[in-house]
Amino acid sequence: MRADQLIGADSFLEYAFLRWVLQPAVVPALLAYVVAQYEVVSGERRYRVDYAIVGATRTFAVELDGFAFHSSRQAFTYDRLRQNDLQAAGLIVARFSYDAVRAETARCVRQLQELLRADPLLGGKRQNSAHAAVTGLDFPTWPVDRGPAPLPTPA
Repeated sequence: MRADQLIGADSFLEYAFLRWVLQPAVVPALLAYVVAQYEVVSGERRYRVDYAIVGATRTFAVELDGFAFHSSRQAFTYDRLRQNDLQAAGLIVARFSYDAVRAETARCVRQLQELLRADPLLGGKRQNSAHAAVTGLDFPTWPVDRGPAPLPTPA
């Protein structure tokens, strides 16, 4: 079963992250450790992060930022304060924009894999393929000369 079918997405950006970043970054068994709309309490504030990946010793918050909702001065400031609160609550925060998921997909996969290595449960559980033996990457790549990888419409 695909990550977007198992975990669920509330937006196209969430769908794209699950399908094109998370799924290639981890083995299917680790999808059970992903929680959508994970609640975090920091001091007197409550937040919901788009996705949490809960490991043995670390919890990772995945924040997905669409330009429409995160481009104003007020949103920019709020996002920084919120991230500080999430980190104070002990989460490791990974932020991905729509443009990064769309145009820098392989880099997003690599970054997520590198972060997950900080946890013993999650760190050694990456996707492997015959492709990795040739390229050294743990996920399929899209030819650079063809532009960004296309994102399908949600089913």
